[in-house]
Amino acid sequence: IALASNDTDGYTRVRAAIAFCKIDSNTVQALMASLGDADAGVRGGAARALGAFYPIVNDPIPECCRKHTMIAAGDGFKLPAMKGTVPALAKALGDTDARVRRSAAQSLAAIGPSAKEAVPALLTALADADAVVRGGAARALGAINRKGTGVVSPTDVVLPALIKALGDSDAGVRGDTAQALRMVGPGAKDA
Repeated sequence: IALASNDTDGYTRVRAAIAFCKIDSNTVQALMASLGDADAGVRGGAARALGAFYPIVNDPIPECCRKHTMIAAGDGFKLPAMKGTVPALAKALGDTDARVRRSAAQSLAAIGPSAKEAVPALLTALADADAVVRGGAARALGAINRKGTGVVSPTDVVLPALIKALGDSDAGVRGDTAQALRMVGPGAKDA
């Protein structure tokens, strides 16, 4: 549904909007519960799904789609259950399986500035044993602190952590960190 909501075809986007109307608190709660599943594949899939749903269900409905929904103009798909998504994904950054931690970092990056309460867990993830997790954490920190959001300042703890990550032993992590610093914008110019 998330991919279809960004399709170039307007009809496909409308159908995706209608499908999202069927996502309710029970769906979100089931996904969050799946973060605790015994199977790492299920946990990783749940983390990815939450990251895909969050930005869309918390955005206003496009004008073209309102006539196909029962939601009033100006309203969005804001689901109260989505409130627990960021803490659940932050907790998943500590999962024993690297694939789950990777998915959690990727989803927090997709959520962006709304995931600011996950910053402490992401800072910890910058030291993860898995390079892909470290790179994902850097990207998420950049997305959360994207320029113009007002989430970070040059004296904040995020910027020094990202500058330190530029010295990571893995070239991919260094590249992800450079990209994160670019997202932060002028506040990161000294890096």
